[in-house]
Formats: sequence, structure tokens, C-alpha cells
Amino acid sequence: MPLQIVRNDIKIILKLMKMYEFVAAPVKIPEDIRHILSKFAKSRTFPARQVQRAKIILLAADGLNNMQISTQVGLGQDSVSKWRGRFLKSLPLLQEVAQKDRSHLEEAVSSFLMTAHVQDSSPITRMSRFSKSSRLPAVIPRNWDMRSVTGV
Repeated sequence: MPLQIVRNDIKIILKLMKMYEFVAAPVKIPEDIRHILSKFAKSRTFPARQVQRAKIILLAADGLNNMQISTQVGLGQDSVSKWRGRFLKSLPLLQEVAQKDRSHLEEAVSSFLMTAHVQDSSPITRMSRFSKSSRLPAVIPRNWDMRSVTGV
């Protein structure tokens, strides 16, 4: 009897998941940008992160959801979602570059794919005098004052 209840619960949960499945923002890429992204996605000489990010955007443009893309690319769904969103935010700028000077478009797309997108409010990572012995980076918030700890 308990096994039957568990099976029914699982069926209900699966139905609810299908009903409320998250739909990611659709990605539509102009042909010239798609050509550059496909070149990067097929490359064996570009950095792996750049290749991965190009694949994410191309798969998103092909209509795959974040879960499908994450399994194909080997990243988490949250990373896929971030890069989908970052591309959608940067797309108008890339289109502007394409309109003004196509010769710089490949460089602009490459620059976008290589950017880490660090925000000003995020913590900075640096080697502190406390972590140099263990060679581990210390993550310190920007608004933190070292003088309060050292007494200087």
C-alpha cells in the first residue's frame, strides 16, 4: 500500500512539473552573428569557455530549453540561464556593431564570450596576507575595511 501512494505522488509531481515548466526567453540571432557563433562553437583553438558559451547561445536559438542545453554542454542550468540572459542583453549592442562596421563584429562577439561579467557590488577576490601561506584566495566584500581587523 505505501508503495502505491509513493507512485501516485510521483505521478502528480511530474504532472505539476509539466504544467509549470519554466519557459526560457526565446533567442533570435541575426544570420551574421549566428555565423560567427557557429565558427566559435566548432573551433578547437579558441578557449573552451568561449566555445561552450557559443554553443549555449546557438542551442538556445535552436529552441532548446535550459535543461536540454545544460545536458548537451555540460554546465548547470543556472549557468546556461545566465549566458542566455547576458546574450539577450548584449544583442542590441552586437547588432549596432554589425550595422556600423561588420569588420569589428567578430571581435565584438569574441569579446562578449570572453567577458566574465563581474558586477561592481560583487566581492573581489585577492590574495590576503592571511591566506598567502595556504595559497587560497580570500573573498573580501568591497565595503569591508581591513583597518578594522589589523588596528592600523
